[in-house]
Amino acid sequence: MSNARIQFSLASEEVWNAYNPLLKEGEIVTVLKANKKVKLVQGKVGGSTYSESTVIWDEDTAETIMSRSEAAASVATAQAAAASGSASKAAASQAAAATSATKAKASENAAKTSETNAKASETAAKNYATSAASSASTASTQAGKAADSAAAAAGSATQASTFATTATNQATAAAKSESNAKAYMDTTKDLSENVNVFVPAVDDDGTLTWTNKAGLSNPAAVNIKGAKGDKGDPGPQGPKGDEVTIDEELSSTSINPVQNKVVTTAIDTLTASIPEPSVSNTWTAQQHFYDLMLNREKYTTYAVIGTSDTPITSTMVYNVTGAFTLNLATLTKALSANQSSVFTAYFAANGDYSLTISNAGQLKYTGSASDVAITRAGLLLNIMMLKDDIGVLTSIVQASKLEGGA
Repeated sequence: MSNARIQFSLASEEVWNAYNPLLKEGEIVTVLKANKKVKLVQGKVGGSTYSESTVIWDEDTAETIMSRSEAAASVATAQAAAASGSASKAAASQAAAATSATKAKASENAAKTSETNAKASETAAKNYATSAASSASTASTQAGKAADSAAAAAGSATQASTFATTATNQATAAAKSESNAKAYMDTTKDLSENVNVFVPAVDDDGTLTWTNKAGLSNPAAVNIKGAKGDKGDPGPQGPKGDEVTIDEELSSTSINPVQNKVVTTAIDTLTASIPEPSVSNTWTAQQHFYDLMLNREKYTTYAVIGTSDTPITSTMVYNVTGAFTLNLATLTKALSANQSSVFTAYFAANGDYSLTISNAGQLKYTGSASDVAITRAGLLLNIMMLKDDIGVLTSIVQASKLEGGA
């Protein structure tokens, strides 16, 4: 029996979209979505990039199909019950019609003078009976259709459940393979760090020495330069070169060398003509700073009046008029793996309102989650948003209710 295992590549949806690798024909990769659900993507015939490959299974879609199938089965069952009730009512109506016909016949025998009226009543009763029979037939047909719908919905639910079970087993196997691979990498790292290696070094005099981490005896030092040879006799003087002309001024056509002082003067003149750089700079592209020292920080801060906002800057001021929804989708989407950002907002309000934070990944609170609420005295909100090395988003929320005010 073979011990071979198949491991599907696993990464977040953001990472797959960022690198967009080429998938071989039939190759399957596992995608970890932002909501912690998974989907499977397979390379097309002849190979295809990740973005052009086929989604063969999505946990969210499977759950939606199961939910819809269960809802359809429930509706079909209710329709079948309603149809059954309609059939019962139709049967009752038919029995009532038969009774009316009997009474009409009795009236005809009792009074010949009422024969005309009795016949009319009999005809009406027969028509009513026909209508009731038609209603019973229609109700029976609807009941059959409802039963067929219920059976089809139950079959769809069974298929969706089987598909979900298979996908769950595949995801479990992939996670186990990933765990085994990590254990192998840890073992390899341990071996590479603990295997003894003799490290050579050569100094300026050419002496070769060795060191090792295990404290073993090193080979003897050896000079690899060798003895210096005797100086040779000078050779004959070469022919005199052509006389060189040195220019006294710069030229765009001359190929002669130019005097050093002429070059220096030209450089000084050019430097003096360059204007001083502006002290104000606006960058729209990503800038990378490894050491930054500031005397002051200033942020562009916009004010919004209403009950919701999707901010695009790191600081905001809100004048709240009701229950407020803060959507951090734009700020979190700008973050890549192993990046973080901080958002700060001041909320002013004329009353006490609830505050909902969306599209911020997993929320964690420095205090109680109930502190995240807007009061008429105001609220200061700080949110630190972080993405780990696979792009999973976590937001740490710090809310401070202000004192004073109206």
